[in-house]
Amino acid sequence: PWVKGGSSPNVVALATCFMLPESEMRQRFECAQEMFDVGHEIADRNHNIFLSTEEFDHAGINITDLSNYLEPWQDVTIVVYYRRFYDWFYSVYNQMNTIKK
Repeated sequence: PWVKGGSSPNVVALATCFMLPESEMRQRFECAQEMFDVGHEIADRNHNIFLSTEEFDHAGINITDLSNYLEPWQDVTIVVYYRRFYDWFYSVYNQMNTIKK
């Protein structure tokens, strides 16, 4: 039910739920409690969940909280993707300089 853009929360807002209270991300973005709760509903139904965000790489992530959140799923697979610096830099530059329509 959530898509990028609009007023709907995205995975960044969910990732913020796992940030330490003093982290910069936690102070800039509000935790999307409704997304957090939907994850529990998905687990209760024994369905899969796929979370993808660059925000999980921040030093302010509370790994224990994230681990506890994922505990209801018996099999958890973590995929790490490394984006080359210049590819990442180009993407960030375009995001910062694109005029929102």
